[in-house]
Amino acid sequence: MSQAIEQTRVLVSGCGSIGKRHIANLQALGLSAITAVDPDKSACMEAERKLGVRIAVSFEEALRERPDIVVVASPNHVHMEQALQAAKVGADLFIEKPLSHEMTGVNELLTYVEQNRLVGMVGCNMRFHPAISKIKEVLSEQKLGKVYSVQAEFGFYLPWWRPGKDYRENYGARKRTGGGVILDAIHEIDALWWFFGPVRQAMTLSQKQSDLEIETEDVAEISLRFANGVLGHIHLDYLNRHYARNLKIIGKQGTLEWDWNQEFIRIFREGDSPAEEYAVPARENPNEMYRDEMRHFLSCVAERKTTICPIEDAAEVLSVAMSAKRSSEMVPQ
Repeated sequence: MSQAIEQTRVLVSGCGSIGKRHIANLQALGLSAITAVDPDKSACMEAERKLGVRIAVSFEEALRERPDIVVVASPNHVHMEQALQAAKVGADLFIEKPLSHEMTGVNELLTYVEQNRLVGMVGCNMRFHPAISKIKEVLSEQKLGKVYSVQAEFGFYLPWWRPGKDYRENYGARKRTGGGVILDAIHEIDALWWFFGPVRQAMTLSQKQSDLEIETEDVAEISLRFANGVLGHIHLDYLNRHYARNLKIIGKQGTLEWDWNQEFIRIFREGDSPAEEYAVPARENPNEMYRDEMRHFLSCVAERKTTICPIEDAAEVLSVAMSAKRSSEMVPQ
């Protein structure tokens, strides 16, 4: 990192697991002027003890010191409020996914970002997974020809997501904090939007199927029609006892398959012909994706250029997710 970036003053809002991860990665990338804030004082004390960061009394007080960058890693339902406050004081923004839990305030934020020429990014770390990057490249080079359809799946048992934390206390378990698997697992919607562009129609069936002690949907079946004609289907759940994340893309010239639990992407062409395989380097430490995305963001801040996942993109992805949620609410239970 450049000396200018190393001297950058960063405010991290949220000292939960993702907030502490971002703090540690910022430190690993050479930044030391980091202030953290969280209404949970025990979380603040842990961040101060383990990471040595300065703790602010409140988000508003910390903003008065005019940080150069604000990392919003708070619960979904306060993302927009804090992002707007930070944008108004001219801070560049890294907002953890999803952008928000509703569309209110999104256009106002986009206006501030444009007017103040801010660098903005929403943290969709899956865009930095080597398999997702390679699939993007394959599609950009049209190696599958015309794409007809795509299927994506994500599932994992919610109580196992964050070891040591009661899942019932997580924002994903409550409606008012923007929980539910559709927003919590927005990576799949984001990846397909990145691959295929704008969505014209979203239809969803979702509901709470299990006996998990949550208020939100734990299963969602989302069907999408993209503007370019591609049809998509996404399965999301909080219930799978085996971590599942996979993709199948069917095109005129081949079918691509990828599974998180395998170290390659396969493209099937004709009949019994051997599949083309693209090696996907195993990542023993998933944190590499988070560090790569933060490194990318800091580079864009230094060069004043657009990030791989600007706030405008994240606003479109959020709009798709909210359309999916509204579609499900219109279906009689």
